[in-house]
Amino acid sequence: MSDRFAQRVWLFFVSAVLVLPACEPSSPPASPSSALPATAPIATSSPTPGGEATTTSTLSTDEQVAIKAVERFYEALNKAMVSQSTKEFRTIYMPGCEACEQAASKIDATARAGRHIEGGQFAVTGVRVTGHPTNTRLLKLEGTVTSTPIPILDSSGRVIEGDPGDSGPKFFILFRSENGWQMSGMGDI
Repeated sequence: MSDRFAQRVWLFFVSAVLVLPACEPSSPPASPSSALPATAPIATSSPTPGGEATTTSTLSTDEQVAIKAVERFYEALNKAMVSQSTKEFRTIYMPGCEACEQAASKIDATARAGRHIEGGQFAVTGVRVTGHPTNTRLLKLEGTVTSTPIPILDSSGRVIEGDPGDSGPKFFILFRSENGWQMSGMGDI
């Protein structure tokens, strides 16, 4: 595989994880983009008389679990990039999620080629629920995703491809399956 081709594959992978909104559950009853009204503010903090912060939230427990699912998605992606094993990561997203599958496939291909990813961690912050479709099995969330530079090294330690990193607001569509909330779509805002 030429370095130029490998670089194009890598850039496609990064754009898929950070940009593509193409992942949707394989059989949702409602279209996520057409039925997602905005919600009320998520949470506020106020100090108690003892100085400890308390959180008053308008989120349901289910919405809080969905927010944690987005955070777990990126934790699992980071772990997969370091370990070069996508077994756990593949359980975090819905089958048919193209960007998710492209990320997993890229990690698998990197490992099969005897290469490894050095660094390259994703962080998600400020995740909040922004839409409730009429279908209670879907939620739209938003947050900021930041990635550090993601170099891929060959077996001799030479950088052969990579990405400089990125940061920006993203949306996430989560689908509640029998396994709980799972990533089924993402994209730029």
